[in-house]
Amino acid sequence: MKSIHSPIDVDTDDRCRPVRLYWRSNTYHVSRILDRWVLQNRWWAREEKRLYVLVEASLAAGEPVAGKAVQHLELYLKTSAVGSGNEWTLARVVD
Repeated sequence: MKSIHSPIDVDTDDRCRPVRLYWRSNTYHVSRILDRWVLQNRWWAREEKRLYVLVEASLAAGEPVAGKAVQHLELYLKTSAVGSGNEWTLARVVD
């Protein structure tokens, strides 16, 4: 597992679920959502709440080795960003 923690562009459906993401000049299509969870540390201190999603994604058609490089990617969205644009962060790449 590689820790990344950098902003990433994500296209979502009408329920705010990732369908396509753009990372390192490549386009990935999300084939399925493997897991979802919410993380909020120190809620009493009003720290941000994060919505995490673990997805299975592969390179889009037209990309080098399209369809062959299936990746498991862990993304999160800060709850303050829900409904106000896609402020997603790529947290980890699971080997």
